[in-house]
Amino acid sequence: MEDLKSAKKLIKEVRQSLNAMPDTVPLTTKEELWRNVKRMYKIVEKEAKTVEDLRQQLERKNQDMNMRKCGYWR
Repeated sequence: MEDLKSAKKLIKEVRQSLNAMPDTVPLTTKEELWRNVKRMYKIVEKEAKTVEDLRQQLERKNQDMNMRKCGYWR
């Protein structure tokens, strides 16, 4: 449970640093980073019970995204 608290704290710090990014960073990069952070935050907040569970769900979502990009989506 302590690990999930630290994960939430880390995600909060990442969100703050994304907001502080300079305007020289391309907008597409920022949007993609935001999507990833939102996805992780949603999993941590609602679904994950343990850190191992969080890791598995992130890997599964990452595989799904890669399959969509490659055109192998079911």
